Amino acid sequence: MRWAWQTRRGGVPCQCTRRNFQRHKPLVVMDYEVPEKRLPTKEEREAKKAKARWDAEQNLAVRKKSDDAFHENFERLKAERLARENNSLKCR
Repeated sequence: MRWAWQTRRGGVPCQCTRRNFQRHKPLVVMDYEVPEKRLPTKEEREAKKAKARWDAEQNLAVRKKSDDAFHENFERLKAERLARENNSLKCR
C-alpha cells in the first residue's frame, strides 16, 4: 500500500517527493582570487638553508647524546649480567 504522497495520478510513484531527496540543482561555480606566490630572494634562501643546517646539527647532537647514554647503559647491564652468571657458575 502506498501513501497518498508517494503516488500521483495513475498510481505511478512520485519521484520528486520521495523521502528527503531533492532534485539535483546545477552547481554554482565561484571564482576565488589566488594571490601570486612571491619567490624568496637569494638571502632568504640562504637563511633558510642555514637554519635547516643548524636544526640538523642540533638534532644530531641530541641523537648522539641519547645513543651514547643507551650504549653506556647497555654495557653496564651486560657487565652485571656476566658477573651474575659467573657467580652462579662458581656457586655450583
